[in-house]
Amino acid sequence: MTEERIKEIFIKSFNKIVENKAQIIKDCKILLLEACDGSKIENEIKKTQTEIQNITNLIESMTDKECKNGTKSGRIQKKL
Repeated sequence: MTEERIKEIFIKSFNKIVENKAQIIKDCKILLLEACDGSKIENEIKKTQTEIQNITNLIESMTDKECKNGTKSGRIQKKL
């Protein structure tokens, strides 16, 4: 058996295993691009930070009202 024949058999066998190699390569490229693109993660971080700030503002507002009006903390918990 020649080296060329061994290579040919190997390539045929490999191609049988990876019949959908074009799709696998395409998927890998997409995953690579997504992994390198941090914009989605950055957007999620910004969204989460905004939500945290909104909740913080709400808590501060409710705490201020409680201090000014003498509201019982039980009523504040119901609003949260």
